[in-house]
Amino acid sequence: MQVSTLDNKSKFKLLGILVLIGLVILIPLTSENFTDENKVHIFIHISSALLGLFLSIVALITYSEFKTTRLFLVLCAFATITTVELFSIVSFILSHTPPTPDVDTLITHGLIFTMLSFFVIGIFRSD
Repeated sequence: MQVSTLDNKSKFKLLGILVLIGLVILIPLTSENFTDENKVHIFIHISSALLGLFLSIVALITYSEFKTTRLFLVLCAFATITTVELFSIVSFILSHTPPTPDVDTLITHGLIFTMLSFFVIGIFRSD
């Protein structure tokens, strides 16, 4: 079995950098004239985009080491989720009147965020 050169320490550093970037992005956005529901909505989108970006980077590094079709498809899946979240953030911020998210929207986006969180936890597992 091949072992990846990307260790947990490197993954934690990458994740820490992305969390700091997220905080730098969120602070100016939350000081705008958004309602509390909109702040939660944009927080979920930004968090999901950053987790998706983290997973995409790890998948890219792993694919470049092992070059298997399965890893390429995983990379494509994470890149797709990240792209969708980034487009959602841009359309949400650039809209003239930010939409008021309903409960269904927050639950759906929360589940996507939860799914990505489970993938991130799984990456750090060694068993």
